[in-house]
Amino acid sequence: MVVVRIWEGLGNQMFQYAYARMLQETSSQKVYLEGRRMFKERLPMEDLTVERTCAVYHFNVTIPFVKPNNLTAWSYLRRSNPVEQFKWQLGKRGMLRYSFRTDEADMCAYQEELLTLKDTYVMGHFFHRKYIEPIRSILLKEFTLKKKLRVPAELAEIMEQRETVSVHIRRGDYLYAECAQSLNKEMKRGRYYERAMDAIAANVKQPFFLFFSDDTAWVKEHMPCNYPHAYVGDFGLPDYEELILMSACRHNIIANSTFSFWGGWLNQHAEKIVIAPKHWMPSVIPKGWILM
Repeated sequence: MVVVRIWEGLGNQMFQYAYARMLQETSSQKVYLEGRRMFKERLPMEDLTVERTCAVYHFNVTIPFVKPNNLTAWSYLRRSNPVEQFKWQLGKRGMLRYSFRTDEADMCAYQEELLTLKDTYVMGHFFHRKYIEPIRSILLKEFTLKKKLRVPAELAEIMEQRETVSVHIRRGDYLYAECAQSLNKEMKRGRYYERAMDAIAANVKQPFFLFFSDDTAWVKEHMPCNYPHAYVGDFGLPDYEELILMSACRHNIIANSTFSFWGGWLNQHAEKIVIAPKHWMPSVIPKGWILM
């Protein structure tokens, strides 16, 4: 069997699930997920510890989570990154047939061998369109909420009557991530959000911009908008509901973030316009999206 770890934030969890689902479709191996509902994650590059939830639980995912009593072998693999560190432990317990794989060497590359694994614990990111596009119809069905989306009346009226455009600004742990800081500065210098909103307004009649962010107060203070708009953060929805709401907008302006990537990717409006940062992960961007 193959066990795929679900970790990091919701957007990354969805890429991990998509890889596991693709593996399930193309392999004879039994595939399981491994992830705790609540966990703390250390971000060594940012010298930061953040609390996460295994939010894919809230979607109609079909791959089962491995039961704790079946995790004896896998727990050693999860806790041991260098192979030599755990070989002795696994050999002592007769578990050498299990192996550990990661896509750390190039997390944005499509690695076909990752779809032919056997008896492996897999921990990775899988940031490539080839893991998700062949099973788009499956993911559109499974990345839906188990419970009905609770949309406040004011927001529901906007969604029904206006030409909505989601605008995602990610802050949070990105304030500490060096690579994200660099791209954020470049986006700011290039007036990414202003240009993207102007581009939408030039092609869409009477757009209504919905701002999504993990720091709504900052967005209100530092990102003035001259178009009709509202802030989704004012309604207190959990992140997994915000993501589905984002995908229900007519058009999307995404951040350098897998969270809003999925908002645009799951958007099924035939005439949608999706705008993305041009220097962010070209390996995942579908044809037809506009890069700025």
